[in-house]
Amino acid sequence: MREIREIIAEAKTRGVSALSHAEQARLRAAAKTYGVSLAQLGGGQTYAEHRAAMGERVNAATKEGQEIGPPHEIRNLRRRRAAERSLERFLKLYFPWAFYLRWSPDHLRSIAKIERAVIEGGLFAFAMPRGSGKTTIAERAALWAILTGLRQFVALVGATEKHAEAILKSQMTELQYNDLLDDDFPEATHPIRSLENEPRRCKGQKVLGENTNIVWTANQLVFPTLPEPHARKCNGSIISVCGITGAIRGQKHTTMAGEILRPSFVLIDDPQTRESAESESQCANREAIIVGDVLGMAGPDKTISAVMPCTVIRKGDMADKLLDRKKHPVWNGERTKMVISFPTNQKRLDEYAEFRAQALLEERGLRSVNAYWRKHRVELEAGAVVAWPERKLRGEVSGVQSAINLMLRDRAAFFAEYQNDPIEDQPDDKTLTADQICAKLSGIERGNLTVDQATVTGFIDVQKNALYWCVCGWGESFNGTVLDYGCFPEQGRPYFHYGNLTRTLEHVFPGMSEEAALFAGLGVVVKAIADREWKRDGGAVLKVGRLLVDQGYQSDIVHQFCRQSPYAGLLMPTKGYGIRAGNKPMNEYHRKQGEKVGLYWRIALAEGRALRYVMVDTNFWKSFLFSRLAVPRGSSGCLTLFGRDPQRHRLFADHLKSEYSVKTFGRGRDVIEWEKKPGNPDNHWLDCLVGCCVAASMSGVGLLPSERAIGKPRKVSFAAMQAARKSGAG
Repeated sequence: MREIREIIAEAKTRGVSALSHAEQARLRAAAKTYGVSLAQLGGGQTYAEHRAAMGERVNAATKEGQEIGPPHEIRNLRRRRAAERSLERFLKLYFPWAFYLRWSPDHLRSIAKIERAVIEGGLFAFAMPRGSGKTTIAERAALWAILTGLRQFVALVGATEKHAEAILKSQMTELQYNDLLDDDFPEATHPIRSLENEPRRCKGQKVLGENTNIVWTANQLVFPTLPEPHARKCNGSIISVCGITGAIRGQKHTTMAGEILRPSFVLIDDPQTRESAESESQCANREAIIVGDVLGMAGPDKTISAVMPCTVIRKGDMADKLLDRKKHPVWNGERTKMVISFPTNQKRLDEYAEFRAQALLEERGLRSVNAYWRKHRVELEAGAVVAWPERKLRGEVSGVQSAINLMLRDRAAFFAEYQNDPIEDQPDDKTLTADQICAKLSGIERGNLTVDQATVTGFIDVQKNALYWCVCGWGESFNGTVLDYGCFPEQGRPYFHYGNLTRTLEHVFPGMSEEAALFAGLGVVVKAIADREWKRDGGAVLKVGRLLVDQGYQSDIVHQFCRQSPYAGLLMPTKGYGIRAGNKPMNEYHRKQGEKVGLYWRIALAEGRALRYVMVDTNFWKSFLFSRLAVPRGSSGCLTLFGRDPQRHRLFADHLKSEYSVKTFGRGRDVIEWEKKPGNPDNHWLDCLVGCCVAASMSGVGLLPSERAIGKPRKVSFAAMQAARKSGAG
């Protein structure tokens, strides 16, 4: 066994932890005998001393890591000063890869207006052709406003929360990786680059021992505050983001000096989606948010500057209204087009379109197409003027050819997205807006009939996650009232979409299969409608006489339910068919044994099933419905909505306006065909109201006496059809 002196010597050299357990015990006993600490005797540390030393080393390392040092000197002061004086120079000097083509006059005019809005204040809304870089320009303009110190709090508002967060991410990408910005604006880029794309490092970041107070979250960037002499104009400035329907109100930030900052410049980037543009109520809601909430962000006693790059998706949408200087003169709306004037040689253009279509069909590629344009360029471009001649795809001969190619690819999209002048729908109901539908009120309380209404019909539209329903009351000549409508499960909010339901059939019936939940949901809705008493003026009470159920989804379940339900006598599955001009009209179908034929509907026997169902020509009945809605109140054949509050029916009206109609010709007849508008808007209550009309016709209600008969084939005379059209039947 070693002597104690040898153990002490080794402890001083290698530390107490290097000794064996027995030797550490002998060392502690020796320390106790001599009345000294173990550390004094062996040169080692106690556990507490070891932890304290480790803590000091970690703290020292942390402080060393938090200290990022001062930013480097400005490397090109001349370039920076030129950029600070001009937004156009800032864009060209620091983002040459984004703005490599020569500016068009429209670009220069828009950039000048944005610059004036940032420097002097004011509002500017502008629509440019898709791909013109309007969003890229506006985003970089917000960065210019911050870096130059012209604005200290910039708010970015997007169509959705995710869209807004993507804008902030784009700003951060430039600040982190744009070497040109780093050369000339190091006071902003150096602390941000030092984070190395790790937001958690913001806490405790220091320059010369002082906190930079930088903040980086998904919806906010607070620029670093640097000590003198490194402080610059953007010290402590803020960029915040939010969706237009999110938490816009109340945005503020308190600086380290106690100053409360509110947004002074707002970038509203394409604030509408295709879905919202198709909805009158969503357009009105977003317009109100911009005019009210957004422009009030600066506070009650201050004005705000705002820039809004936007796209007109349809006539009368939110962007179209804000760009209209008569409706919103303060916005200084600017609407630019890709093509200022179109080519005048239409014959040669038609030949080019035919040649191009054939080349694409035969997969000959675009080289032959471009060669054709090059050969006939003088004729093809005669009279044409484009706003940005430099804009063209690789291989295309000119900007005019590029524009014509885009128009040939999709004419409707071209006029909406590149001309900012959408082609207006040409339906028969073009004068009937959602506002006008909402205004068609009966003045009678929900669920009540007028004294002349003796028929009550209903319809249920079946979807995977929810059931939409509607009930109507009818008098002679289709004098009707929408008595009530709803969605099961109820959503508890006045405006919602099928795509964002908060409660579904699965939530109401947990653990059930999809088919079982649908069966159970139909049971709840049918019972509620069938058992309900609909009051009529004078004290009489009616119940629903016929209730149709859509069988377009899960037809087997719908047929099974209608057959087994206690209310089977009221129910009948229904299937809609959009019969086009080129198809054989339903009233010319051969009548099979057991079928009943009415006005563009027939009760047929479902193949393989014992239960009959109703076939409906939806193109006819949708036109019929809008004709009823267009009839003035008090006139024969008018359809109204319950109540006195038009805002109550906003969502319902949007469903009715979810489709557009086009007049077509085929088989010697004109037909109004109905299609859903782009963006997949909800049309469920439109289907319900059409179904209520069909159920009324099945129950004997009609415009003409001949239409009130049921059970025999119907041949409509020319004179009868003329009379129906004059009365508004379509």
